[in-house]
Amino acid sequence: MWCVRAILAMLVSPLLAAAQLTENQRSLLSLPPIAVLVISASDSTSPVRESGLRSAIELRLRQNGLRVLSSADTVTRPRVYFNVDVDTMWGRERWIYRFDVYVDQLAILVPSKPRGGAVYGRVWSQPVNGLGTVGHNVDFNEELQKRILASVDSFVNDYLAANPKR
Repeated sequence: MWCVRAILAMLVSPLLAAAQLTENQRSLLSLPPIAVLVISASDSTSPVRESGLRSAIELRLRQNGLRVLSSADTVTRPRVYFNVDVDTMWGRERWIYRFDVYVDQLAILVPSKPRGGAVYGRVWSQPVNGLGTVGHNVDFNEELQKRILASVDSFVNDYLAANPKR
């Protein structure tokens, strides 16, 4: 009898754990490998170094056990994008920035057409994204990276809550 209870407990415990997750966390269950996309919509004078920021984000995700696609792996359309959109402008002796961090996953709407009815849907985002300023005497990219990586950590925490390491 104790054997039946043990087996039942093993089967039910993951369901109970999933029921305690937030909506953001539930959407991250068994997420496929992720491609990181950093876009700076600012003009050519913007100090944002997209490739350095993308590398830092990819490293942080890998360090926490997430599977990240390299740029060579993204020849075909990835199923999941970790997106960072950054806007900057210069004003009154300082850089003003705004960034959004979110995850989009490919959803097939019309299964009979191969990729014909596919769209990306938002599966994770932060309720509050980044907005701030950086003075001219501070390394802009270092400060921006630090603030964006805090948002990456928030995503990683939600991912790990949904996908605990075994």
